[in-house]
Amino acid sequence: MVDVIYPFGRHGDRDLDDLIVDAARAARAFGHRRKDVDGIWLGNLNGGFTRDIFASSLVSQADPALRRKPATQVENACASGSAAIYAACNAIESGRVHIALVVGAEKMTAVAGAETTRILGDCGYVKESGFYPAGFPGIFAQLALDYFRRWGTSPKRLPACGQEPCQWGPESVGTYAQGPGL
Repeated sequence: MVDVIYPFGRHGDRDLDDLIVDAARAARAFGHRRKDVDGIWLGNLNGGFTRDIFASSLVSQADPALRRKPATQVENACASGSAAIYAACNAIESGRVHIALVVGAEKMTAVAGAETTRILGDCGYVKESGFYPAGFPGIFAQLALDYFRRWGTSPKRLPACGQEPCQWGPESVGTYAQGPGL
């Protein structure tokens, strides 16, 4: 397995199409021809961040050889990219495909802050998240509070948690690529 990681961050000049196509094209240099890809998986929540509801077809814009390849969009809130990887692994393990192209992309800055808050608030199971102040984000807040109590830490530690992976360096995190022999 070879992972290609598009630089994470705010890409104000790029729309969802661009992010998906750029990520799919970045994988081109890793030894497999596009015509050999048996299936495409896209991890993407969307939920209203963009108007592209059926975004898995956008991957085919990266290369004409990807057109008419089966493409599946996988949505699992914050874990959409991971869920797409698992779905592709399941297809490989079943023998249905030999080469899978998996892309994870999200464009959360195309809508105003209040709309982003509403979309993220609707990400949980409505019957459950309605019990928490602030909906789905409230569930994460409660998980964080439970974590602080269990491990004797505080919210002051959270910024360091987000920075530590960046300090490990590209050989650990894979700034652009990681995998066997890379």
